[in-house]
Amino acid sequence: MTPELINRHRKIWSILAVIIPLGIYAATRNLNIHYHPFDEQVPSRRGSIPGVAFENERLILTKSRLEKTTLVTIVLKEPLKHPSTTVYGIDKEQSRQLLGQIASTGTYQFESEEDWNTILLYDEIKNLEIDKIKF
Repeated sequence: MTPELINRHRKIWSILAVIIPLGIYAATRNLNIHYHPFDEQVPSRRGSIPGVAFENERLILTKSRLEKTTLVTIVLKEPLKHPSTTVYGIDKEQSRQLLGQIASTGTYQFESEEDWNTILLYDEIKNLEIDKIKF
C-alpha cells in the first residue's frame, strides 16, 4: 500500500468504527421485547403450580389477574424447536399485543394492562404459528 492509501484506509475505518456502533444503538433502542427468565426448578406435576390454565409435554402456562395487570407465566419443560419464538396476547377483537420472546427451558413472566383470552406462540423467522392457547 502507498502512504496515501494507508491514510485513506485508516480514515475510513475510523469513521466506520464510530458509525457502526451508533447505527446498532439507533436500531435497537426502540425494541420493546421483554425477556424475563428465572432460575427455578421446572415443576414435574400439574398440581405444583396453582391456577394452571394449560399444560402439555412442552410447557405449563398460567394466567392471573392482579388488580389492573394480567400476568402470564410460561414454564418451558423442554427447549422449543423454533429458537425465535415470540409470545403474543390476543384479545376478543383478535388484535395482537407483543409480550416478549421465549427461548430455552425455564420460567418466563409477561405482564400487561390488557386482558387476553388467547396466547399465541409464533415463529417470526418462518412466519409459523407454533401454538395457540385459549383460556
